[in-house]
Amino acid sequence: MNKDRFWIGQVPPYQDVNKTDPNRWGSRVKVRILGVHPQSGAITPDNHLDYAMVLHPNTHGSLSRGHTGIIGGEMVFGMFLNREGDQWTDPIILGVIPRTLGVFDITAEESKENDSTEFKRIQPYWGNKIQPQSYQIQGGSSSESQEPTKPDAASFGLKSTSEGAQEPAAEPSPPLTVDNLAGTGNILSNDGLFVTNFANQITGQVNDDGTVTLF
Repeated sequence: MNKDRFWIGQVPPYQDVNKTDPNRWGSRVKVRILGVHPQSGAITPDNHLDYAMVLHPNTHGSLSRGHTGIIGGEMVFGMFLNREGDQWTDPIILGVIPRTLGVFDITAEESKENDSTEFKRIQPYWGNKIQPQSYQIQGGSSSESQEPTKPDAASFGLKSTSEGAQEPAAEPSPPLTVDNLAGTGNILSNDGLFVTNFANQITGQVNDDGTVTLF
C-alpha cells in the first residue's frame, strides 16, 4: 500500500520504444518508485512496472512537437493523480533530479541483466542510440546527427579580435556637423569657414559639404 501521493523513483534504461510509438505515447516511461516497488528485479522486473506520464513545460505545446528527454537511468520526482481505495494510481513525472557527478554504480547492460536498476547510479549511455556528446567526454566526437550548431561571430553582430575574443561590431560614426557638435564645447560660433570654441580659439574647419573637420 502506497500512502504518499508524492514520490521519488528511477526510470529503467532502454525507454526508447515509445519514442516511435504510432499512438504518440512518446512522453511516458516506466518508473521504479521508492517505497512502492522492491529493489530487486527478481521480485518485480522492469517490464512489470507501471508507466508514468511525463509533464512538459509550456514551451512543449503542439507547435514545438517536442517529447521528453528522459530515456532511462534518471532519478525523477513525481506524484500520483488518482486514488482507488488505499492505493494511489496513475503516476506522473514532474521533474528530473539532476546528476552531480559522472560516476556510476552499474551499467545499463547490468541493469538489464538484473531486470532492475536497484536504485543505483547508472551509466546513462547505452547501445548505439544514447552516446555522450563531444563536450561530455575529453577527446570524444559526436555523430553528424548530434553535432551542435556552431554559429560564427557575425551571426551575433560580433567580430573576432586578434586574441580570439569577441567584441561587438562597431557601427559607423555619423559625420561631424555644426549641428551635432553644438553644445559639446567644441563650437561656439562659425563664420562659414572655421568654428571657434568658448575661448575664441579656432577648433575646426567647415567643409564645402557642411561637415566639420576638427583640428
